[in-house]
Amino acid sequence: MVMIEGNYSANYYRKATHSIKVDYNVSEVVLGDGIFPIREKSVWRKILGTKKGKNTVDLELEEHVFVDDDYTRFFNHLGDEVDFGFNYDSKIIENYPDRILQEKEHTVKRPRLTEQEVIKKFESCIKRPKEKKIRDLDEKVTIRKVTEIYVPIFEARLVGPKSKVDLLRIDASRNKLL
Repeated sequence: MVMIEGNYSANYYRKATHSIKVDYNVSEVVLGDGIFPIREKSVWRKILGTKKGKNTVDLELEEHVFVDDDYTRFFNHLGDEVDFGFNYDSKIIENYPDRILQEKEHTVKRPRLTEQEVIKKFESCIKRPKEKKIRDLDEKVTIRKVTEIYVPIFEARLVGPKSKVDLLRIDASRNKLL
């Protein structure tokens, strides 16, 4: 697996509409240079003609949005995003991982993606979808760490009747079938 940690920050302006309640006898709201009329009353409300209740005014404004989020994502050796079901601490981390990987070189599956490809996938996962009506978008992705994680998984090839072949994968650390 590949674990990648990073930060996404964005700074932009977006159009928004905020509704506020005003007294029943208010016909419009003046705010700065803008004049905001009350929202049209429903037909039912006009028929009743009640003076009780509140009028609603829709204020079309622009919001200045700041986003700053930290993310950690895991990708399997094929490059698909997966959940990492382990709690990792110093007890389960190998003291000499390079030596172990060299000894088991013929059975270790290395990630198929390069580090640059993993970073591109990470960026596509964490970037926010483009909102409508935004301007002055300034976004930044910072990669803090890219780590390869090797999990012991045993594989067995099963051949059934009619030469049907299937692969049995067992996660050795959690004792689960994958």
